[in-house]
Amino acid sequence: VGMKVYCKTELTQINGRELIFSVMASDEQGEIGRGIHHRFIVNRDKFMQKLSGK
Repeated sequence: VGMKVYCKTELTQINGRELIFSVMASDEQGEIGRGIHHRFIVNRDKFMQKLSGK
């Protein structure tokens, strides 16, 4: 408690509309976690149109 947390993120792969990131978190004592994060690029207008149709 009270320590700063630092995050490092690196875009490691692009598969069409999918973006894959490597993520690592550390505090003043060292690494506290790591993982992989997936994001997708979407067409905002199409997304909002489908959302309003529900």
